[in-house]
Amino acid sequence: MFQHEGPERTASQNRILASYLACIGGFVNSVGFVLVGNFTSHVTGNVGRFASVLSHGLVGEATAIVAMITAFFVGATVATLIIEGAPGAHRARGYGAALTLEAVLLVLVALVVGSELPATLGLSAAMGMQNSMVTRLSGAVVRTTHLTGVVTDLGIETGRWLRWAYARLAGKGTGRGNGSESPSPGATRITLLATVASSFSAGALLGAFAGARFHEHALYVAAVAIFLGAASAFRSAFRPAPKI
Repeated sequence: MFQHEGPERTASQNRILASYLACIGGFVNSVGFVLVGNFTSHVTGNVGRFASVLSHGLVGEATAIVAMITAFFVGATVATLIIEGAPGAHRARGYGAALTLEAVLLVLVALVVGSELPATLGLSAAMGMQNSMVTRLSGAVVRTTHLTGVVTDLGIETGRWLRWAYARLAGKGTGRGNGSESPSPGATRITLLATVASSFSAGALLGAFAGARFHEHALYVAAVAIFLGAASAFRSAFRPAPKI
């Protein structure tokens, strides 16, 4: 799962990665909102909030939002440094180390959740790390901490599929001719995007219930799940990479 990057990965590997980590991303995002009142993986939304609160003269709140965005950026940067620091043949170790650090961050947040700003920054950094790791591993095919781009891409692919289906029903777009036919839909791409969207949504639902019922202890569930991912990465680092 962690031995191949970008175009070397199979569609099946990306679907498994997407379903697992997108579910965790949605879970952590919802738990974070329940605990600290912030969605910690939505940089776009936070930029909008920053502009809004600043326009009302709420400088302190605006500063806290900038800190969240910075923490997300720092998390993404640190994850990249860790991964790039691993030798090419053992890149899976870098992913294992980055996932371990993300899990540690979640545990620390659970311990300091009474202090809202440190907890918010920790969650933002963890989500930045995860998004950076998955983007790097999948070759920017999978993102697991937000859905804006995913839903946009899913809409694009669905539109293409509908156009192709209409052309087929109308007796056009048979795959022959002067190149003006409707393109065939990317079923693999649609499946992957739908997997990310559904897994993130399921994780968000579970996170909302878990956060409301178990409070900060819900983050330990996410930390354990990330630790398991790290263990898988470390294990794969010591196994010969299969040819795909």
